[in-house]
Amino acid sequence: MTSSGAHNSPRVLLFDWGDTLMRDNPAEIRKMRDWLHVEALPGANETLATLRARGYRLIIATNAAESCAHDVLSALDRVDLAVHVERVYTARDLGITKRDPRFYSVILADLGVSAHDAVMIGDAWSSDVLAAHAAGLDAVWLSDAPAPGDLPPGVRQVRTLMDLLRLFPPLGVTPHLTTS
Repeated sequence: MTSSGAHNSPRVLLFDWGDTLMRDNPAEIRKMRDWLHVEALPGANETLATLRARGYRLIIATNAAESCAHDVLSALDRVDLAVHVERVYTARDLGITKRDPRFYSVILADLGVSAHDAVMIGDAWSSDVLAAHAAGLDAVWLSDAPAPGDLPPGVRQVRTLMDLLRLFPPLGVTPHLTTS
């Protein structure tokens, strides 16, 4: 998908962490790696395993202000997701949040890819979708809520993580895209 709506075969999928791959608990004050109970969202393991097998680079890009990359990997490991992830970038480590376009430019430069080679996937309309879109990335909004108006060009919506498999076929194969 490009900003014009055509598919551009991205190779890097940037995932938000809390409430995208793992269930967040706003009442919990400790770092997620230290919670007594942690939980992957339904389909997270299968989706990441399939996307990785299809050749995508899977990256975590999170606004986590208290957790560093090691903390995030520790939490992901507790639900067997860390094995699928190549790198983790946190707002804490970068010193900037997703609302700052530099968040994405720093990550993309470190990965050696352009904005056209990456897609941001997350549950937060403002910080995951709109912020990534403003930084020049296509985005996928993971939500079963109604979209707040028409989706901008280059933005798609899925209701479950498994729905991502429709959008991202094995690299080199053109997907059959439908609107959700």
